[in-house]
Amino acid sequence: MLKLYWIDFRKNILFIITGILVIFLPKFIQFPHISNDINDVLFLCEGKSVNEVQTIIDEYIDEVLAEIKQSNLSYDEKTSRLNHISFLYTRLTESLNDKATVEELIENAKTDCGLALSLPPKYYYDNIDEYKNISYPINVVNDSSWKIFTTLQRQQLISITVLCIIAAIWGKFSEHHLYRYEQISLLGKRLNRLRIIISFGGCIAVWMLSYITDIVACKIAIIPDTAIQSVKDFMFSPLCISVTEYLIILGVLELMGLIIAFSLFYHLNSVMRDIKKTLLISTLVVLLSYILKNGYGDVFSWIMFGICDYNKFFDGSLYNSERLIIVFSLNVLIIFLIVITKKSEHFIIIAKKQIYK
Repeated sequence: MLKLYWIDFRKNILFIITGILVIFLPKFIQFPHISNDINDVLFLCEGKSVNEVQTIIDEYIDEVLAEIKQSNLSYDEKTSRLNHISFLYTRLTESLNDKATVEELIENAKTDCGLALSLPPKYYYDNIDEYKNISYPINVVNDSSWKIFTTLQRQQLISITVLCIIAAIWGKFSEHHLYRYEQISLLGKRLNRLRIIISFGGCIAVWMLSYITDIVACKIAIIPDTAIQSVKDFMFSPLCISVTEYLIILGVLELMGLIIAFSLFYHLNSVMRDIKKTLLISTLVVLLSYILKNGYGDVFSWIMFGICDYNKFFDGSLYNSERLIIVFSLNVLIIFLIVITKKSEHFIIIAKKQIYK
């Protein structure tokens, strides 16, 4: 029996490799475009005022320019370096302006002192009471790294990876109709439990490695205690959370999406006992979720199959903290219902056995 499982797993290992490539290939394409030169300045700017940050930026740029002028580089190399430094200065200055704008928004929310730098959207005023609670420092953040990070998160394709792993570990088992063996044999039950642990653990491991890789490569947690409003995309977010808390919440949301996808696809396979039908129906579910997300994002953005644009929960345009709690509750409820349904199926099988006896 174990030999049969091992042979089937080896035949379907291609599915797992495909799933891993689907997740990691976009990263290898995006990572070379990450510019972390700004991070050298960010360490010095942490917790500083706007004027202090401007001084640090100017001093840093002056030092680098002096090094370039004194170097023995060719004219073309110097020109390329100077253009790069000009780009860095522009990005740092833009981030500094964003820092000043957010500080003004927070001060306005707390003291109603008026706004001079920007005109915030309506949802800023709708959630201004929550905005008053923001107390984390507003720092200069590497915006280009954040953009690449959010792009990679949209390309996670968690549900596709789950399908590949389930197909590899459960495929031939379904076709051989060995599920009857697991119901009457102690060894069969143990093997079934082992397959669940391996397949679910594999999904978690691949997702976690992918998520940690994005954080480390993009260096988005370089100033972990800063407010999420330091990131330009979240400038008007009413959520009082730090960058570290944002990463934790985002990770939990993605993990819940993975659990729902795995539970649903595993449950379908348990009912139909046909991996081909399972893959077909699961693929249709994933495609339907894409259609609902892209066409009716405001309504269906809480559907979690690992394919949603999770930034909708943070940028302030759709959700505040109360709705974020609702999103968590809905996903916990979905997971609970899937588990209960699976348990009910087990009890029905036991009841049928008793009747037949």
